[in-house]
Amino acid sequence: MLLHHFRSFFRSLRRNGLVSIVNITGLSIGMTAAVLILLWVQNETSYDDFYPDAGRIYRVTNHITITKTDTWIWEDSPLLLAESAEKDIPGIQGTTRLFTGNGPVLQAGDRLFREKNLAYVDSGWFSLFPSTFIAGNAAAFPDHPHSMILTASTAKKYFGSAEALGQIIRIDTVSYQVRGVVADPPLNASFRFDLFMPIGARVSGPGQEKYDRDWGNFICMTFLRLDKNAQPASVARQLTAMLNGHQNGGKVWTTLQPLQEMHFETQLQSSRIVHNDRRSVYIFSGLAALLLLIACINYVNLTTARAGLRVREVSVRKIVGAGRRQLFGRFIAESVRVSAVALLISLLLVWLSLPLLRQLTGQDFTFTPDSPVLWKILPGTLVLTSILNGIYPALLLSSFSPLQILRGAGILRIRGVAFRKILVVGQFTIAIVLVLGTIVANRQLHFIQRTTGGYDRSQIMEIGIPVSYFAHDHYDRKKMKALSEAFRQDLSSRSSFSQVVTASESIVNLTTMGSGGFDWDGRQKDFKPSLTRLSADAGFARMFNLALTDGRWFRRATRTTIRTWY
Repeated sequence: MLLHHFRSFFRSLRRNGLVSIVNITGLSIGMTAAVLILLWVQNETSYDDFYPDAGRIYRVTNHITITKTDTWIWEDSPLLLAESAEKDIPGIQGTTRLFTGNGPVLQAGDRLFREKNLAYVDSGWFSLFPSTFIAGNAAAFPDHPHSMILTASTAKKYFGSAEALGQIIRIDTVSYQVRGVVADPPLNASFRFDLFMPIGARVSGPGQEKYDRDWGNFICMTFLRLDKNAQPASVARQLTAMLNGHQNGGKVWTTLQPLQEMHFETQLQSSRIVHNDRRSVYIFSGLAALLLLIACINYVNLTTARAGLRVREVSVRKIVGAGRRQLFGRFIAESVRVSAVALLISLLLVWLSLPLLRQLTGQDFTFTPDSPVLWKILPGTLVLTSILNGIYPALLLSSFSPLQILRGAGILRIRGVAFRKILVVGQFTIAIVLVLGTIVANRQLHFIQRTTGGYDRSQIMEIGIPVSYFAHDHYDRKKMKALSEAFRQDLSSRSSFSQVVTASESIVNLTTMGSGGFDWDGRQKDFKPSLTRLSADAGFARMFNLALTDGRWFRRATRTTIRTWY
């Protein structure tokens, strides 16, 4: 019986070649688009799920009251919070702390690298967030400040095919030894660091250590692993009491952010890991459904349009004894077979489209037969497509009476065309909306990419001086100022540069914020807004074409009109 059904199916495809090609092609393209989008959606919704205790790991989030109407939400905490919390608050099974680096220049052999994805971690990191070690281990790593652990791709980038374990990497004048190599993190990992160093490597002098161990400085992310019976709300209240107990009149309240929900945070003041808005997941999920729906509507329209050609077949089957349920099942099975053929073709199209998806998302998606993601997405796509394709044609074709057909009634007179008209109008409406949306989005991206921001970005180069150079005994501001000025004068003397200016930060990434330290005539006492600060010299406004709404710009060597913050 099964063999008979397959023979009948392929005979139908061959007899209706053009229609079959249109149906299968449309379904394949719709499925391909839906599967590619769902790959991205599945990756977004599964962030950090792979960690063994992901459901019991939380990040400490601090809400700092600045004014009556202004509250900062920070992912950072004081350095001392983790060890005090693990010691004094019951229910905490483990802690770890994370600093992110500022992109130092490293020397591996005779080659230099600018490493932006650098993390300083403590001894608990690889306990809460286990990694697969390809070489070495983390046993001695936290006890030796001059240690490093690299990811596999970073080790290959630095040393090629040579063994990375035991190699020496220099940062400024300090040498570090590679003590381990770990596998690259998966796509759905929040922590996508290329290089790990112990927290002790940050402390290069007593001044820096004193700064780091001040309860008033919120400088690192703190993660907690709770016992199975611990209540996150209770732990958060105790953390709040601990923080306010060490603050001078501080107004801080603490919450615990579940690790698995951290990826969709949107309220943080700033963050050093990748976040996304959950609404984008809903939008793209809806887009995948709409593309699949258009393809299915196209199939339904073509199938019902040809319903009159199958009247004789259905009539004969009913006359010889086939019931409506049997015919319904037959047409549903036909829809499943067409959908399965389209899905097989879409697999090839997905594989061919992966390079484009990687280019669009910046993520290295893979699509292999043993991928668990593959077997999560494909069955659902097949079932949904089969249902959308099959229900209405099966109901329509199995519903009419052979006696009415023999009397000369056409199937479209038995069942009106109103529903088909709705499908056609709906199909074209969705298609037009998607096309218009694509055009608008493309023009917006084009505007963002081509707009100059008031200055010619292609002709401006930024050179950063590592702060660690000045941190031997905390920050030597006089030395910083002297070196910056000497560097500026040296570059200004070269014909390759038309103008050289100095600033405390990049104009495209301002992170220094403060409140309460500013005053001006007419300020209300309770008005203490958050302000972003940037130190710049007299030529900064001219280089970036800044337009002042009032007043004048700084003049060189006028200490009353310019201050520098580091």
